[in-house]
Amino acid sequence: MPDFRRRLEALEDVILSTDGRILAGGDFNARALEWGMPHTDSRGKRILEMAARTGLVVLNTGSTPTSRRPGCEGSIPDVTFASESLVSLVDGWRVLEDFSASDHQYIAFEVVDTNSRCAPPQRSFCVWNVAKVNTGKFVETLGTGGATLKGTPGGGSAAADTVVNSVMNLITTVCGASMPRKTSRRGKPSMYWWTGEIAELRKECHRLRRLTQRLGDREEACITMMKYKSAKRRLHSAINKSKARCWQDLIDEVNGDPWGLGYKLVTRKIGALRKPCSLKAEQMDRIVRALFPAHPVWDGDVGAESAEDCPLFSVKELEQAVLSMKNKKAPGLDGIPVEVYKLVFQHRPDLLLGAFNACLKEGIFPARWKVARLALIPKGKGDPELPSSYRPLCMLDTAGKVLEKLIRSRLAEAIRAAGDLSPRQFGFRAGRSTIDAVMQVVDAVRRAEAHSRRTRRVVLLVTLDVRNAFNSVRWKDILGTLDNTFNVPNYLLRILRDYLRNRSLLYETLEGQRWMEVTSGVAQGSILGPDLWNATYDSLLKLDMPEESRLVGYAGDVAALVAARTVEQAQSRLGILMRRVSGWMTTHGFNFALEKTEVAILIKKRIPTLRPISFGESIIESKSAVKYLGFTLDSKMSFSEQIQAAANKAAAGVSALSRLMANNGGPTSSRRRLLMSSTQSVLLYGAEVWVGALNKEVYRRRLAQVQRRGALRVASAYRTVSEPAVMVIAGVIPVALLAREHQAIYKRKGDEPREVVAREERQHTLDEWQLSWQNETRGRWTARLIGNLGAWLNRKHGETDYFLTQFLSGHGGFQS
Repeated sequence: MPDFRRRLEALEDVILSTDGRILAGGDFNARALEWGMPHTDSRGKRILEMAARTGLVVLNTGSTPTSRRPGCEGSIPDVTFASESLVSLVDGWRVLEDFSASDHQYIAFEVVDTNSRCAPPQRSFCVWNVAKVNTGKFVETLGTGGATLKGTPGGGSAAADTVVNSVMNLITTVCGASMPRKTSRRGKPSMYWWTGEIAELRKECHRLRRLTQRLGDREEACITMMKYKSAKRRLHSAINKSKARCWQDLIDEVNGDPWGLGYKLVTRKIGALRKPCSLKAEQMDRIVRALFPAHPVWDGDVGAESAEDCPLFSVKELEQAVLSMKNKKAPGLDGIPVEVYKLVFQHRPDLLLGAFNACLKEGIFPARWKVARLALIPKGKGDPELPSSYRPLCMLDTAGKVLEKLIRSRLAEAIRAAGDLSPRQFGFRAGRSTIDAVMQVVDAVRRAEAHSRRTRRVVLLVTLDVRNAFNSVRWKDILGTLDNTFNVPNYLLRILRDYLRNRSLLYETLEGQRWMEVTSGVAQGSILGPDLWNATYDSLLKLDMPEESRLVGYAGDVAALVAARTVEQAQSRLGILMRRVSGWMTTHGFNFALEKTEVAILIKKRIPTLRPISFGESIIESKSAVKYLGFTLDSKMSFSEQIQAAANKAAAGVSALSRLMANNGGPTSSRRRLLMSSTQSVLLYGAEVWVGALNKEVYRRRLAQVQRRGALRVASAYRTVSEPAVMVIAGVIPVALLAREHQAIYKRKGDEPREVVAREERQHTLDEWQLSWQNETRGRWTARLIGNLGAWLNRKHGETDYFLTQFLSGHGGFQS
């Protein structure tokens, strides 16, 4: 191990002293989940920490062994890294099966020449920069224009469209008079360290290089070459100095904005949103048509309730709709952000209210708000040629989303009055979450285990995946459900019918913009979409099911639970359930994604044999664990895989954030604690479900090890500081106590206000921690200095730093 450390430190020194893009690879003889091994060993952790410090990213994909020895299991000791600026240019990393005359396989990949790539299209719209608004000018222009604004006499859809267009033209004029547009740059954005001085030095380098090439073998070429090399050295020196200065500025800015550019830079490779892609027109057309399938337009009638009987929107409803919209969200084609509408509402709410009520009275949803700007976000996995490798997001005009909010509140009231949605639908509903849905599965297993040995049940879990569900739901099914099942008032049906008519998409290709008519689906990014989806899917969750069987839904994710005395009986019931579900799917035009459908038998005792399940012409094999709503549920319900996955993901976050937290300098300890809380939320996801697993020391240690690494960086402590002491100094509550706190709060859900419950449970947690700290045998020097944890955590003054932590822990210059 000492030799390994020396070699790794030498590699790190070389990388840090090298300018430009870096590609590194070799036989590291280490294990880590990041390159396909089943677990991460100590060598793997050190390599990942080195990669985080140097800005390298692992290129390995898949789990194909790179080393095979006769009589031994294949492994992956060979790892390839690339610098962050090079990752986007590396394509097709793979392990070749060709004979290599070695224990190691060949590894192949391509580095794409950036000059061969087509330039992305110029953005055809610009967003108003509300951060630079002149509020006085905004109010003045709005008042002047609003005083002369008039609607068209009479009624009908033309009148409503005229009112809406007049209001929107006025708001656009007001924006133009009071704020600039955000600049739209062509091509790749400059790096954070780029300066005007570097640009001039680079220009001079290019000039001297071209001059040297033109001079050829002439005598002046030697002098010019020397000048070129000198200019190149000055350029590299300026870049290195700028990088160091800007990086230090980013670290210092963390104190003012912990979630700003510094945080985004160090975490972008572990969860940042990928940029929308632009593809060739032919490929883009094929993907868009697959993601938004065509359906016949429904021509049914929904009645014609008179305008006099239509209850208009009130100022209070408009206030709730506008103020509940989140700031800094991407707008639609008109480029008007939500902050503008909040200003309009503050000074002239009558303008918005008049436009929206005109739409409601005439039962129209204006055509200008039915056009969505499509952004295809790569999922980061799968064949880029397949539509399933992309997540479609529809950017809609903000004004249309405000009208959707107004309609949504009325629609929710009507659905509740008609008996509400199924209690087993947990998606897109206030007060319900993924935790509730997964808890249904866990409770089913607990009930099965509660029986006696002779009557104990087995539970089958099947996770059903519907292919492209949200974009495939038929509009006639949506409107038919609202009319026939939930008896939605006619005035709402009129405007909803118009809402689901003549919709279109605008999307970018490398050849320019394209349009496509949309005839089905609920837009991902709309306000009404989730409610319309839930209403349509409701009849599936209310199907008659076999005995001890039921469906649990979270939006489009459905889990089927079947309990029975024997496996054979459970499979028989599952077959009946699947036929009924399949019939409903066929009737409503959905298709199962059988490659994503998983089945597992959940029982804490001996696992019986489960024969393959036939579904049409396909066979679904049982698995030892299935993934549902981000949880990995294993057959034994031990949650070992879930805890391991959470620990690995949080560890990657800790390594990335550690780049902002040098021992000397950087953000204060309170800001460090805030930043590290993002990794703590990863560790505790679903703790309400799996907290019982922490009764086993091995699972508790997996989470505590990751949390301790984060606490070391928060406190700027030596790595030899004991876990109890560093947790106290950093002010980080142990993860096992936090998990039990989450469970306690969940159990008291609905009893009292959440703030009251959370405050009481946090006090219980601190009391437990205090008792544990008093009985602890480690960190006794720290205990003499910090005996009362409550006083230490609730202090309103003072920050720990590298030197104070040495004193509090008895290390460094204060070592006894």
